[in-house]
Order: sequence, then C-alpha cells, then structure tokens
Amino acid sequence: WFPWTLSSYRTAIEACDQPSFLCGDCIRFNDVDEICKLERGALAYDAFQDYLAAWPQRIWIGVCSAVIKTPVLQAIGGFAGGFINAEDSDLWLRLGIAPGFVHLKSPLVFGYRQHAQAVSSNDSRTLEGIRQMILNEQQGQYPGGKSRRRDRLEIITAHLRPASIGSARRGDQVAAVWLYTRSFFWQLQLGRFRYLAALPVLVVRGFVANRLTQKK
Repeated sequence: WFPWTLSSYRTAIEACDQPSFLCGDCIRFNDVDEICKLERGALAYDAFQDYLAAWPQRIWIGVCSAVIKTPVLQAIGGFAGGFINAEDSDLWLRLGIAPGFVHLKSPLVFGYRQHAQAVSSNDSRTLEGIRQMILNEQQGQYPGGKSRRRDRLEIITAHLRPASIGSARRGDQVAAVWLYTRSFFWQLQLGRFRYLAALPVLVVRGFVANRLTQKK
C-alpha cells in the first residue's frame, strides 16, 4: 500500500454512501526501485450497483486492494477453506449482490511484486479453484438467482477459458476437457463460438505432441 491508499478509500467510501465492497488498481513490479518515484494521482472511480453489475469492465481485483464491510464479509463466511487459487474470485462472486461496489481507477493503491515462485503461478491450485467455482455455480451457491445468472457466467467463464486453453497447451488434456465439457452450454449461451471450436483442436494438438515426445 502507498501513503495515500487509506485516505483515498475513505474519500470514496464517504462519497459513495458506504458501499459494501471497494477495490483499486496496482502497479506491477519486479524491483522495489520501480515504484519509489510513483506519484499520487487525482482520485477517480467508477461506482456500480454491485459487483456483478461491473462485469463488462473486466475488472481485475487484487486481494491487497479489497476493502469490504465487516458485517458483509462475516455474513458470507469469508474466504473458502483449502489451499487453492481463485479463492478470491470465489469470494467476489459470493459478494456479488452486496449493495455498492466501487472501483478506484486512480490513484494506484498498491504495488504487486511479480516473481516465478508466486502462489498464483501454481497451475494445479488454480485449476482446483476454478473447478470449485464451477461446482458452486452449478449447486446454486452464488447469490443473484436466475436474473443475475448471465453476469455470474460471464465472470466464471472469463477465468475458465484461459485456464482450459493453458491446460491444453501444457498437455493436460484431462483438465482441459473437464473444464470444456462442464461449461459447454454456458459458453454456447454466451456466444463463445470461437472458444468452443478452438479448444478441441488445442486438446488434439497437445495429445499428439505428447505422444510424439514419448516416442522419442
């Protein structure tokens, strides 16, 4: 966090009538010297009815930027258990219809250090987290009912598509096919025809490449 982070959130909270959920943007860095000269920008934000209403903007939410009303967070039980990735995305979906969601676009509110050993780079944990999101949606665990189903599916499949493509390219056909089949009708409903056509091709290519490698 930067010296202005808390005051920026406070201003936004007061201006937006105490929203349930806020987040902000970050600067990604490898070396701390990259952020030492960062300057505070003018306050700018977008306010939404709730988190689900913000999906068209494809907002990435770093956990470090999440500011949530304590009673709201307690009411949904906090983060899901288990050592998996995407538990943050699961939490945002469970906060989906909590009244008031604000995205601070400026100033930047935290620095995100990137390195190869980061937990978020663990493919198996990420896949497990996305599997759990799919199952939660299928079991009706997320709020919003039928009227907000499309919003939820847009968010879930935005995580699912790159994960399945990455699995296919790595040669993990089992994971890729599982994600594809479990979400097939969702993708069809959302009109993701390019994905529906491309993923099977990637799976076959990955399978062939693996067989050729094994023969060598």
